Amino acid sequence: MVFCHGTGSSQNSPRNCWIADALYSKHYASLRVKFEADDPQLLAKQILEVTAWTRSQPYLARIPLVLLGSSTGAAGALLAAAQWPHRFKAVISRGGRPDLVKETLSKIRAPTLFIVGQRDEVVLRLNRDALDRLWCKKKLVIVPGASHLFEEPGTLEKVVESLLQWFDGNVRASLVPFPNRELGGVQLGKRIRGKKLLDPIVLAIPRGGVVTGLALAQALEADLEVIIARKLRHPDNPELALGALCEGNLQVLTETGKTFQESHPKIFREEVKKQSYEIEKRISLFRKSTQFPKVRGRSVFVVDDGLATGSTVLAVLQALRKQTPFEIILAVPVAPLETLREMEPWCDEIVCLATPEPFYAVGQFYSDFRQVEDEQVVEKLKSFFQTKTRTKRPNLPLEAS
Repeated sequence: MVFCHGTGSSQNSPRNCWIADALYSKHYASLRVKFEADDPQLLAKQILEVTAWTRSQPYLARIPLVLLGSSTGAAGALLAAAQWPHRFKAVISRGGRPDLVKETLSKIRAPTLFIVGQRDEVVLRLNRDALDRLWCKKKLVIVPGASHLFEEPGTLEKVVESLLQWFDGNVRASLVPFPNRELGGVQLGKRIRGKKLLDPIVLAIPRGGVVTGLALAQALEADLEVIIARKLRHPDNPELALGALCEGNLQVLTETGKTFQESHPKIFREEVKKQSYEIEKRISLFRKSTQFPKVRGRSVFVVDDGLATGSTVLAVLQALRKQTPFEIILAVPVAPLETLREMEPWCDEIVCLATPEPFYAVGQFYSDFRQVEDEQVVEKLKSFFQTKTRTKRPNLPLEAS
């Protein structure tokens, strides 16, 4: 937990030291740094420099980062979280001034907690207004009888109790390895629940992504559909992706794929034809309709059980852009940070629970990563639609033959 403060406080203030000691007693590490700025922009810059340093230290690199800010320090922490949405697992503001960065609050993706004293009436009003601007998972805790500095007996204890509950529910719950794909989807639902959505639909990528997507759709009470994309594989090395093909015949090629297409056009066309057949086969197996899922004007979640290179997901995102949804949200339990950055231009938001390093394969971050078979996907989709309470259900899946 990184303590963030302005020049009106210090890393060694009695309150910061007391909170740090209380965290230590519960086996949570804290990092207190001397920040020398009051301007939120400068504070955010310093906070990002400090947290970048932690990523370069072998003994700190894999520890989840949480920002804890007070007063103007909270504004800097919130701005840092908005600028680097995937770096922080949670943001906590104690008597903070989120109003100083109100224009950027909608960009924050980490679960955000505001803690304000009941007697701190002006700051409480500012926090309530700021809470409405957040689109992430959020909560406002009002500490009874507390003023701005939480000097009253027992009030700091309430602060620590609240932030530990937030930490346990939003950070500890997303630590890898995940038990299985389904619980990965459940945890995504906890992260997303409370976000304002417009007629949401979850588009799950078979096969493992259906298990994760089904759990997310249930958590959000959203519609569910599958969307099909296939890797284009090098004929001499199936593990080497030339790119991906999405239903609708949209191709996304890697640099290797572009070179291969130019040098071996006939073999490349044969691979495209082969994967097109597999896409059609899976559409007929997993969906009743062969039409592209109806997403126009809707909040669309693209879900897989994790990303490695992300080539298939990138093809899906690019195909969806042509369908004019209200927003595209990529939701995955785990992915490398570099891959997420490649996805950012093609979606409106990314929700990823973990970006661990080093990253070799998705399966290394699951306790149970057994292969999901086609028959299992069909049965899970069938069960989902049978228990769905809405009377209007899109594209019911066929039964397995």
